[in-house]
Amino acid sequence: MEKKLVYCITLHQKWVEGDNEGTFIERIVDDFDIAKQLLEGIYKDAKKGRVDKRGIKYTNPKWLNEGHTKIQITSDININGRLHCTHVETYEIHDEWNTNIYSNKPWIIE
Repeated sequence: MEKKLVYCITLHQKWVEGDNEGTFIERIVDDFDIAKQLLEGIYKDAKKGRVDKRGIKYTNPKWLNEGHTKIQITSDININGRLHCTHVETYEIHDEWNTNIYSNKPWIIE
């Protein structure tokens, strides 16, 4: 397999109403410019107060670094006016060799 740099966008979610949090891989892309465009899209959507198809409203975007590779937003979920949950979400771009991302080796740490 050819070694090629890929870019992972991770999402760290912290529930405001509790102590729960988690980190997930949201997207893997082949090009750094595409990864930055995705974060710019998150910023623009949150700036407009976009509500997605599941009823989650995104607000309060702020860049956490000068290179615009890390952004924080707030997401509010309302279900039938009875249940409410707020997350602070942090998206960040990381680079990685695709041989590590797509490896079939039986270990993680190299």
